[in-house]
Amino acid sequence: MGDKWDEAKILEQANFMADKEKTIKKGENVLHIDYLGGLLSNDDLIEFEVELKKIGVELSSYDKTGVQYNSLDELTGVVRQILSSGVTHDILIGVVGSAVWEGLCKVWTLTYKKLKGKQITKFSAGGHTTIKDATMSIVLKLNPTTSIEYNLRGDFENEGEALETFRKILENAKSLPINEMPRRPFVAEANFDSKSVEIIDEEKFFQDKIAKQKENEKTVKVKKKANKKKKK
Repeated sequence: MGDKWDEAKILEQANFMADKEKTIKKGENVLHIDYLGGLLSNDDLIEFEVELKKIGVELSSYDKTGVQYNSLDELTGVVRQILSSGVTHDILIGVVGSAVWEGLCKVWTLTYKKLKGKQITKFSAGGHTTIKDATMSIVLKLNPTTSIEYNLRGDFENEGEALETFRKILENAKSLPINEMPRRPFVAEANFDSKSVEIIDEEKFFQDKIAKQKENEKTVKVKKKANKKKKK
């Protein structure tokens, strides 16, 4: 009985994953969106698809709802938009006109505005929950060995203001060194408020995070000790 139940659960999970993967497309002319169903609707995806067709780019999507992910951290967007290397390469060397880049920027601007003010609940080991903003990042694949993930921050009043920051992203991507061997993506922060792009030193980022956690733990211990003395 137990074995049959296990087989049924395995089959159910396999069908669940197969259904999710039906919306994934592969190719050199694709913008892929990883998202959570509660953040973007089917109507949103149709809107993006219509805009992308105008510039000859296909939409691929994957709803991460119900799938375990280890990447919901500060250096990765909750919603990630990944541009294939073929489109990225053509944009960087100027094979395609600025209309393609601006069309992509329109989709990214639309997505960012739809996510504004939305949050998710992140579950971690030990049953702890954390409320996290529905952040967004753009991944540009420069070639098979080199890519960069731009985490979007801040706000803008109109599409024109957003384009200024997206231009900075394009300039930054053009200046990146190409890796000889595959490695994890470079990580950067693109800020709409300051219209700036800055590469993040991941090692320093996590060192600072650990140091901050230790400092917080130390502060909690001092407060507990002080409270015990007061009670005496």
